[in-house]
Amino acid sequence: MRRLHIAFFCLLFVGCGKVGSVAELPAANSAVVPVISATVEEMFPLSPVVPVVELNAKQLKYLNQSVSPPVREILEKSESFEVLAEFRESSEIDGDPLTFTPNRVLNVSSEKDKKSILEAFFHDASREDPPAVCFYPRHLIRATYGEKTVEIDICFSCSRFFVDGAYGKTEGTIVRTDRRSERILIELLKEKGVTITR
Repeated sequence: MRRLHIAFFCLLFVGCGKVGSVAELPAANSAVVPVISATVEEMFPLSPVVPVVELNAKQLKYLNQSVSPPVREILEKSESFEVLAEFRESSEIDGDPLTFTPNRVLNVSSEKDKKSILEAFFHDASREDPPAVCFYPRHLIRATYGEKTVEIDICFSCSRFFVDGAYGKTEGTIVRTDRRSERILIELLKEKGVTITR
């Protein structure tokens, strides 16, 4: 009888192990469809992370104003975490340069990468530097926890970002030099990002 139970559970797990490709899954936005095969790692939701960033009282106050604790909770507990970016060659002139049109997406599939991104962004976003007047965002962080989603539009050219989502809208600035967040986002997008079709 015990062998029968073991055989039953083995068959059950084999039957539940199918992993489809992205092409088989319904697209959230039909204009943006990654052309990749999903891996087992991508099929499972991310676990919460606890970013470790050393901040003084002034830096923590500024971070709380620009990226509020409820927004940070969604980012840290997010089950889905992605980074979208627009990589353009200097010779490319395709449409309005003021419009953010992502052509690269990183579906973050490890808690380690999510934690690294958040630590770098929280560090940079807690330093209040005067921004430039332009706002040409070329990077976006999108995180979903439960039914709540937040998006952070980042312009590294002017050192500004805007937060929008479940808890309203806020804005802030990031450091102008030696930006950890810019460095890690570009590295991950180039290493693991996928070019998306429009």
